[in-house]
Amino acid sequence: MDFYGFYTGKIFDAYQYLGAHTEKHGVTFRTFAPSASRIAVIGEFNDWNETVMERCYDGSFFKVFVPEARPGMMYKYKIYHRDGSSME
Repeated sequence: MDFYGFYTGKIFDAYQYLGAHTEKHGVTFRTFAPSASRIAVIGEFNDWNETVMERCYDGSFFKVFVPEARPGMMYKYKIYHRDGSSME
């Protein structure tokens, strides 16, 4: 992804990088959350338990590969704020 273009609002294809992307043996999840202290992905593939995402690029993006995830499975992100509270 063109990160400079993303930050300057000049690209419109961030969906090709962010979100859930199926691969041969699972799904890669990526999201942008610059103010989050940490993020986990939860869903049908992990019985709604947290799979922690790692920071990538400049620390404002998070990603994780989940081999158990399949197309059509429900998921959501659990976002932790700097004060320790969280939201789904």
